[in-house]
Amino acid sequence: MADGVDPSQFEARVRGIGTTLTAVFATARDTGATPLAAAEAIAQARIAAATAAAPGKGPSAVGDSDSDVPHLG
Repeated sequence: MADGVDPSQFEARVRGIGTTLTAVFATARDTGATPLAAAEAIAQARIAAATAAAPGKGPSAVGDSDSDVPHLG
């Protein structure tokens, strides 16, 4: 795979898109936010979690998980 990406990791990330979209739309529905606002909130939560997990290393990829879904206020 280009750029040193392991093909099995790439495939797993692509297969996770459906889970991520489900979380975005569920968060938008449950909070009354737009899908864009829900997606941005989820992305910010994942970046914060990755940064907290590896201080000083910056953000890294975090798996697709419903535990990544933030509460929109």
